[in-house]
Amino acid sequence: MVKVEVCFLAQIAEESGVRKLVISTANTLPEAVSEIEKATGFPLASKLGSGYAILVNGRSYQLLQSEEIVLHDGDKIAIIQALGGG
Repeated sequence: MVKVEVCFLAQIAEESGVRKLVISTANTLPEAVSEIEKATGFPLASKLGSGYAILVNGRSYQLLQSEEIVLHDGDKIAIIQALGGG
């Protein structure tokens, strides 16, 4: 188990009702997303890829590719609104 800091930024903080929390989780991103959902009640997994993105230590990842990501104590996960343009 690792402890990671999770930050919800901008609009997502308002929607989730959470700005920051620390979770203990297995060292994979999918497990962390599951723990975030349990802790907040916010349906994060279903939002990723459809207007929301996840950063780990400032690097963007898609949940489908996240099995490769190994989390460590002190890592920072940020949930952000993906930018769109036209």
